[in-house]
Amino acid sequence: MIIPINPLRGDALFVFFTDLVRLLPSNFCYFIIMKLIILASMFLSLSSFAGKGYQVTGPVLEVGKQSIIVLKGKEKWEVETSPTTKGLGGVKVGDKVTVYYSMHADEIENKGSAAEKPAKKK
Repeated sequence: MIIPINPLRGDALFVFFTDLVRLLPSNFCYFIIMKLIILASMFLSLSSFAGKGYQVTGPVLEVGKQSIIVLKGKEKWEVETSPTTKGLGGVKVGDKVTVYYSMHADEIENKGSAAEKPAKKK
């Protein structure tokens, strides 16, 4: 029996790939699946190292629209927040919280190296 194939619906690709899978040895399919699993696990592990994270724990001294101030020991830590910061809605002054943050550079200005500075005149 001949099955009509409509290339506009993608039937030709379906038939091609099903025939291709039947022709491949079973260990080759296992090999491909294992490669995909390894690649996915590598991607997930590398994404966890995207940025170094830090944390500060202590009582809240002040909650503002764009920052939160936490007392750590005798130091006041001010951490900038954004509208997408999770868990900020229920925080009140006096609550003990742990703030998770990361540092990144907005701009780096190069002042030159120490060797390039001219010697002082006497």
